[in-house]
Amino acid sequence: MVLSDGQIPTYEALPYTWGPTENPVDLRIDGVDGGSRLAVTQNLAEALQYLRYDDGRSRALWIDAICVDRQNISERGHQVARMADVYSKARVVIVWLGPGRDGSALARGALTDLGSEIEVNWTTKGITPLSREDYDQWTKEPLLFARNQDIINSIAHLLDRAWFTRLWIWQEIRLARNGAGIRCGYNSISWASFRNAILCLHVKPTRKASKLLSGIERVFPIIINYAGTLRNWHDLLEQTSGFQYSDDRDRVFSNLSLLRISARSGLEPDYSKSTSEVYKGLICHDSDRLSRRRSTPGGTIEAIPFYHDLDVSLQAGTASLFQQLMEPKLKRNKRNI
Repeated sequence: MVLSDGQIPTYEALPYTWGPTENPVDLRIDGVDGGSRLAVTQNLAEALQYLRYDDGRSRALWIDAICVDRQNISERGHQVARMADVYSKARVVIVWLGPGRDGSALARGALTDLGSEIEVNWTTKGITPLSREDYDQWTKEPLLFARNQDIINSIAHLLDRAWFTRLWIWQEIRLARNGAGIRCGYNSISWASFRNAILCLHVKPTRKASKLLSGIERVFPIIINYAGTLRNWHDLLEQTSGFQYSDDRDRVFSNLSLLRISARSGLEPDYSKSTSEVYKGLICHDSDRLSRRRSTPGGTIEAIPFYHDLDVSLQAGTASLFQQLMEPKLKRNKRNI
C-alpha cells in the first residue's frame, strides 16, 4: 500500500494490544508460488476473525504487526515517523479491545445511551444537556443506572481493558481525523459517544465502585486532551506518564507526531540508537526549557517527567547525563545542583 498526498487508498487502521508473544498463530498470505506464512500474536489473530465480513467482501486494514517489519531497524523508524499519516488518512480507526466478556455488551449499551445525553464543545469543554435542563440541575441528577451494579461493574471491566493502559493510544486516537470507533467482540461504540459518556461519568454523581473510579481517572486525560497538538515536551510527557510501553525509546518516539513541528524539529525515530542516546537527544533539544525548570524550587533531575519511568540503571545514567549537559548553564546562572 502506497500512502501519499496524491495516492491515498481506502483503508482502516487497527490499534490493538499485542498481548503475549508466546504460541503465535500463523496467517496465510496469498500470493505467487502458493503464498507465505506470517506469525502474529493470538490477540491479533482473534481480532481478525471478528473483523472479517460475513459476506466475503474484502477489507483493507493497516496493522502494525503486518505492515511494519519490526526486525528491520531502519524501516521501523521510518514507519513510526509516518504514523501521523497512517492514522490521519485512514477512513476510520478501529480500536480493538478484545472479545466480548464481563458484560461488555451491557457496558456498550449504557455508554451509548449516556453519550447521547449531551453535546460537548471540546474546545471550550462546554456541556449542553440535550434534555434542555439547566446544566447545574443536570449535574446534580444521578445517572439512570446509578443503582444498577451490573452496569457499573460492566463499565469498570471495559475501562480496565489493556488497550487503555498503552502509551501508543495517545497517538492512535488523537491522530484519527476521519473518525474512530471502539470495538469489543461484535459490539461497537463511536469514539465521539464514548468521550461524551466518560465526561458524563466524570461530572455526574453516582456511587462509583473503586474500580470504576480508577478506570475513569485513567481514561479521562485521553478524552479531555483529545484534539489538537501540544506545544512542548514537558506538557506531553506529564500527560502521558503512567502509560505502558515495552521499549524505553518509545517514551519519546511514540509522542513525536503529537507535538507541533517546532517542538519536534530535528528529532526522528531511530531505533539504532540506545535509550541513553535517545534521551540525550531530547534533553539537548529541550535544554533551555529544562534549565528554566531547574531554576524553580525542587528543579532537579526528578523533575523530568520520564525519569521515574526508567529502570534504576537508566535513572542513574540519565541523571549523570542530565548533570553533564546542564552544568554549563548552571554555572552561568550561578545555580547549585
